[in-house]
Amino acid sequence: MKKETLIEFQKDLAAEFLTPLLRSAYETISDACKNAQLALNRKAGINLDAVKFAFPSDRAANLAEKLSSYPTTEDAMWVLGEPVVSFCLNLVDEAVRVNAEALAAAGFLPRVRRISDSATCAFCNSHAGVYVPPLKEDAFRRHERCRCLILLDVDGKPNAYIQRLYADTNASVRDARIARVLAAENRAARDG
Repeated sequence: MKKETLIEFQKDLAAEFLTPLLRSAYETISDACKNAQLALNRKAGINLDAVKFAFPSDRAANLAEKLSSYPTTEDAMWVLGEPVVSFCLNLVDEAVRVNAEALAAAGFLPRVRRISDSATCAFCNSHAGVYVPPLKEDAFRRHERCRCLILLDVDGKPNAYIQRLYADTNASVRDARIARVLAAENRAARDG
């Protein structure tokens, strides 16, 4: 019984320490992403506000739990390194995702470009490419220490073809059409 109480105390202490740190990172990153997206929208002539996403409290709680699961401070210190960096990268990824979906819902054709950070990483190379909403998780999936660049390309022209695709009720037909459009664009960019 005493051990459970100590573990619960450690979890509370870790959450009390880590959550404000992660929330501060969230505020800074989400505000910067919102301002950058607003500037991109204005530059493209799109009169649409940028979308700010919610704080991922479940991820923060998971990090706090991971931090509290180690018997010594020295053992737990690694959690404040790469996992926090990954948390911050995922904040940027989420900003890209929600804004791409908002632009698509407004009738534009946003493109999420994933650029591989490593020429030798099979995982990164297999996920590199161009994605359009509805976005699959593959566009944002990362491995430990992944530093792939995920960008949102904004086109200021409403795309009637894409608007018709979103009106389709059959999602698989819509996804197949979008894949064909992207394949043609990728071929044109590569050949041209």
